[in-house]
Amino acid sequence: MKKIVLIFAILFFFAVLEAENAESKAADPARSPENKAETAECVKKPKSILFMPSLGFDVASLSLDARFEVDFRVAGLLQESAFYLGLDVGAFYSRYANERLGFPLHVKFFFDFKQPSHYKALDYAGFWLAVGVAGIRLVDARYDDYIDYDREIYFSVGGGVDMTFKNNIVLRVAVISAFDYFSVYLPDFNIAVGYRF
Repeated sequence: MKKIVLIFAILFFFAVLEAENAESKAADPARSPENKAETAECVKKPKSILFMPSLGFDVASLSLDARFEVDFRVAGLLQESAFYLGLDVGAFYSRYANERLGFPLHVKFFFDFKQPSHYKALDYAGFWLAVGVAGIRLVDARYDDYIDYDREIYFSVGGGVDMTFKNNIVLRVAVISAFDYFSVYLPDFNIAVGYRF
């Protein structure tokens, strides 16, 4: 009888130790499978494709600038950051000096960096370079019975910084080709607002 009581006492002791060990593992956040799942959800991969329409203003040439861009992820950089290659199409219009309407087409190289979580509003910040062409129709003169147009194709280049906020609103500050009537290659300062899908 004593042997049976002793065996039950030893089994009970080991059962209590095992129960305490299981409780400590469940309470440990580093070992908890729920915490591991939450951590995995917090670290998201950058989007494979970015779409962004934008509307901007070119300061020097006093032009309105509307664009649509699509960027494809080529490579991951750091955690949640990536390098994109894309296309940038758009139109700009100005009545300054001579009325002109242009249709630029660019290839875009875009480096997008995830910002630290302590930046409450800013989600991503990146820099880009775009090269391509712009077809421009200039109004040379207006007559009583017709309008004289001059069509040109120019090399076009631009670069800037995109700041993407938590609500997917993008603020862009850029320097682009001005396409001024007198000096085509002068740079122009551009400010634009877009929305990233």
